[in-house]
Amino acid sequence: MGIIAATETDSVAVYFAIIVRPLARRAGYRQAAVVSGFFVHHEESISYIFGIRGGYQPVGPDRPRIRRGFAGSAAFRAVESAQFPMRRVHKIFLGLLIGSTAYAGDPPPGFYTPSGDSILVLERFEYPDQLGRFPGNWEARVGWRQKKTRKKEDLYYTIQAEDGDHFLRAETVGKATNAGLPVKINLRVFEKLRWRWRVHSLPAGGNETRKKTNDSAAAVRLVFKGRYIPKTLKYVWSASLPEGTETESPHSENTKVIVLESGRGKLGEWIWEEVNAYEDYKRLFGSDPRLVGAVAVLTDSDNTHAHVKADYDDISFLKERPDSPDMDSGADAPDQ
Repeated sequence: MGIIAATETDSVAVYFAIIVRPLARRAGYRQAAVVSGFFVHHEESISYIFGIRGGYQPVGPDRPRIRRGFAGSAAFRAVESAQFPMRRVHKIFLGLLIGSTAYAGDPPPGFYTPSGDSILVLERFEYPDQLGRFPGNWEARVGWRQKKTRKKEDLYYTIQAEDGDHFLRAETVGKATNAGLPVKINLRVFEKLRWRWRVHSLPAGGNETRKKTNDSAAAVRLVFKGRYIPKTLKYVWSASLPEGTETESPHSENTKVIVLESGRGKLGEWIWEEVNAYEDYKRLFGSDPRLVGAVAVLTDSDNTHAHVKADYDDISFLKERPDSPDMDSGADAPDQ
């Protein structure tokens, strides 16, 4: 909980800091419009803001990503560019405040939560100005050659909102588009990958081991740069393969498939996933990985021609716990 020092004549600010902000965090509101509105009108009463985590860390060739504690980039840009009589430092504090109160995607209590400098939040889809559209900083690729596309029928991934939370929704019949974000991430440093997803409808008859039925309700893919052909780790929510199945794509031995969820039992629920991608790569490919060149999601039904629908959110990379048995012994990561 942050503490805000206000003037004695403005007890409302103190009340807001002590009462309203904790309630907002528990409610999980990402868009803290009330927070921003309050402090725009009470800016002169703010002296200090304490206890807020966050900061920029460059992980890509041309733009920073956002670490836990910041609001979505669109919200922060809105604060920074606001035409209010506020000094820059107060705008920065306001952006930090919104981020610290607005992070809705907290993982379950049993998940390891590293310190602020050990988690890299890659994407939270906080783009309220892009509601209903394909995210502007992502790429869409189709076909076996993975050509970039901007065709409307291929861009079936859109920013959606629900209870103040923004996320990426994929919904299609008969299409297969990879939506991805170019990155440069070293899995030797950030070994773990964490995200949450929600599947609404499965591709009937889908089976990732056969070419004619190779469709997934939801998949998160790590694409690794290679000398000639890239290698891919593909984590899927399968319509038919049992949870824990490890196989390879029927189209390429350079794509390894790991089934994390299966079937209809959890349809409609947000499910958190956490994998040790570094150990998975070493186990399945037999070598250390090159840099991750892209993080992508895939919901497709070009083979089964079924209706599929899934949501994605809160994609992060994490450093392994320093005292982890994995770090000490080099053993394979436990099953997720």
